[in-house]
Amino acid sequence: MGSMLELEKIVADLQRELQIEKATNKLVFSLIIETINKLSPKQNVREVMMEVLKGVTPPEISSAPDASEAIKRVEKIIQKKQSCH
Repeated sequence: MGSMLELEKIVADLQRELQIEKATNKLVFSLIIETINKLSPKQNVREVMMEVLKGVTPPEISSAPDASEAIKRVEKIIQKKQSCH
């Protein structure tokens, strides 16, 4: 029984680390977008990033389930103006 408890703790720790990693990645990505936007004369970095994303995503990659979900998540981050404070 002790090993089951250890396994549950390991799973819980991994889930927590995954959530922290996801939040960190989202924050860093948002900071990059906001920083570039402030430096850009047109302040249209989101539009440019969406165009680039569509241009660099081959159809065969975007049709793979994992890649497709990743692309959707990136689009969501790019389109959503987030507060970085």
